[in-house]
Parts: sequence; C-alpha cells; structure tokens
Amino acid sequence: ITGQYTFRDVERATGIPARTIVRELGLPESVPMNETLGRLRRLYGFEIQDVRDLVARLLKDKESGGD
Repeated sequence: ITGQYTFRDVERATGIPARTIVRELGLPESVPMNETLGRLRRLYGFEIQDVRDLVARLLKDKESGGD
C-alpha cells in the first residue's frame, strides 16, 4: 500500500471494503474512494502506515473469524 493507491485499490487488493477502512481510520464518510491516499493523507492528516497497519489488523481478524 503506497500513496499512489486509492481506497478502492486497497479494497480490490485485500477484499476489505473501502468504507470499512475509512470508518476505522475515523475519516468522514464523504472521503472520495478514487482519490490517491497520498493526497488524502495531506488533506486528512493520517499516515500511509496507519492504513497499512489497519489493513493488516483487519485481514488478521478476518482470517481468525473475528468480525
């Protein structure tokens, strides 16, 4: 996951819904799904690593049946 990805790209790559990622990051529901994470990071003040960590946690929860 890099700044060139969009939330839609992350959803396609991981199977985790983009809206779930946005919600877990505490971002507004109106965040555009097709804007690059790099641009959104500057607008909303999150780090790309935050997205990576969140996705890793959600994938782990999904694998272990938690949800």
